[in-house]
Formats: sequence, structure tokens, C-alpha cells
Amino acid sequence: MIIELCGVPGAGKSSIARELVAELRGLGRDASLPLEDVSPRRRRSYRVGRKVGRAAMEVTRHPWTSVGAVRAVVRSGQPTQRDVAVRSLNWLVLRAAMRRARASVGFHVIDQGIIQELCSLGFCGDAQAAIDVADPGVGLLAPDVILVVDVDLELADQRLGSRPGRESRVEADGLDRRRELERHGRLGEEVLASWLERFGDRVPTTVRRVVNGLGDTEVGAMVSSLVLPHGPEAEVATR
Repeated sequence: MIIELCGVPGAGKSSIARELVAELRGLGRDASLPLEDVSPRRRRSYRVGRKVGRAAMEVTRHPWTSVGAVRAVVRSGQPTQRDVAVRSLNWLVLRAAMRRARASVGFHVIDQGIIQELCSLGFCGDAQAAIDVADPGVGLLAPDVILVVDVDLELADQRLGSRPGRESRVEADGLDRRRELERHGRLGEEVLASWLERFGDRVPTTVRRVVNGLGDTEVGAMVSSLVLPHGPEAEVATR
């Protein structure tokens, strides 16, 4: 099962992903974080090297779909060549990670997946023009469960202000961070709806909403909802 988290920067996606994997392992389930070794928590030189290596492998093994992914990123109208290169690299790395996850047993939790990458394209470009990059294809490269992490934007803003470095586009110099978080939230909902309408029938994807920051409920409640058979959209409070 591939589980993808999405939400505004500062929503706590990475923290929830790590807790979810720990809880699943505690229940005796196989669980992994496919993108952990290329996350912002890793040293930049190590992270970039791993990304380039994975992207190169994806291009070598799947050249035509890789070319299609890069073309889709170009169609999104990113403002600079650097943005095109970074976004293309991230898509190739994500596709490689999802291929490995789809071929492996257990739960695979991704905190920067399809919806988040489409949001990144839409933040400075047109995600709708590039939505074909998120086509699951014959490899079913799509999440089985999408966890939408809802959070109070004031809390998300505080988290961004207290963490080191700048991991998202909303933290760029000269931007009103709170306003950009609001825009990112709207964009995320639009992208999710568009993806589900376009590709949701390719994989039996279930959408669940997680409210982060309302209380001290253990993450185990969320895990219980995931290990059960897929059902209708549910709402779970955690943290």
C-alpha cells in the first residue's frame, strides 16, 4: 500500500509520516519511508547526489515516460530554467520511489508525493497544464491512500518560522508567508480534485483527512483506519 500525505507547508506531514511508519512497525507490519534519504533533513550534498542517481536510473530504465515527465514540467511554465530542472528532478525521483514501493510488500509512506509536487508546479506555474505528469500509467504509480493533513494556518506559520532553512516556496524572500499559505491551501484542494477526476479510477484511491494540532490523540487511531479495508472518506484527529 502506498500512502501519500499532502497539505500546506508546516502542516506536519513529515512528522506524521515518521510516526505512522513507527506505529506500523510496532504492529508488526512492514513499513518504509521511500523518500527519507532525499529529505531536507539530510545533508544537502548527500541529498542531491542521491536524487541525481535515482533520476538517472529512472531515465535509463524508463526513457520515454521520463521524457514525458520533463515535457510536462516545461508545459507548466516555470519561471526559470533552474525551476524546470529542480521540478523535473523531483518528479523523476518520485516516480522511481513509487516504482520501488509498488513492487514491494508492506506500507510505503510518502510525505512529498504526487499532490505536493503538482502544488509545487502550480505555485509558480500552471499545474493543470502539466497534470499528465501525474498519470499513474501501466505501473500504477499512484497512492492507494491520500492523507490530507489539515492544520490551522497560524500554527503552520509558526512552525515554518521556527524551523531551520527554507524547504518550501512559500518561504521565499519578499513573500507574505501567511497569504502564501492560504494560496497553497486553495491550490492543494484544486489539484487534489483535478487529479482524482482525471486519474482516480486507475487506482482504488481512498482520501482521508487528518486534523493535525487539535489534541493529543495518538497516531494509532490513524493507523487503525489505514489497515482496515478501504472505505469512504474519513476524518481522523491526531497530535
